[in-house]
Amino acid sequence: MEGALAHLGLGDLAGKKIVMQGTGNVGAAMIGELVQRGVGSILASELSPARREQLEREFAGAPLTVVPAEPGDNRILAEPCDILAPNALGGVLNPDTIPGIQARIVCGAANNQLLDDVRDGEALRARGIAYVPDFLCNRMGIVYCANEQYGKVPHDAAIERHYGRDWDNAVYVVTRRALELAERENITSAAAANRLADALATEPHPIWGHRSRAIIAGLVAEGWAD
Repeated sequence: MEGALAHLGLGDLAGKKIVMQGTGNVGAAMIGELVQRGVGSILASELSPARREQLEREFAGAPLTVVPAEPGDNRILAEPCDILAPNALGGVLNPDTIPGIQARIVCGAANNQLLDDVRDGEALRARGIAYVPDFLCNRMGIVYCANEQYGKVPHDAAIERHYGRDWDNAVYVVTRRALELAERENITSAAAANRLADALATEPHPIWGHRSRAIIAGLVAEGWAD
């Protein structure tokens, strides 16, 4: 969110209105981070009455309103705001919902938010909405999964660099890079993020740079393709 705001020259999160669809584990953590950054208000929709009550207790006194929703109810996506965060199901950005979006930025944790990457990415671009591709901004889920086998250490520099501004591959830095590439090349941010990902996928892994080539060689030698 901060990277997208900076790209648009809209300052930081302080005072901004955030609308969220879904307040699960990631959404609740997002609320905490946003409150710490002094957002003006958060309007969130949630299916579970128990979850709504829990959040109201946990964030009592914070500028948070949690409203009830039913399955398939996407009305929250049309609420006026600075940033819209789809945090629930995929495919919610589509021809039915995109025309009603009243946000400058869409940046949320749900997977596969665009029902159709090309069509719906173009629709957002045509409306001047900055879309931060889901696999870019929710990538820490897979980072943590990839590191689970090694355990955790306090203040792990290898993890914390993802949240900073200095590392070339930090979330903030890559968000700005993707949005700048999209603007420069006159393409969607989804296409720009895919292009960056494809380029990075050609680089050897810093630890196991030989591993993929060895696996492929082994499969070919065993006649796997036959």
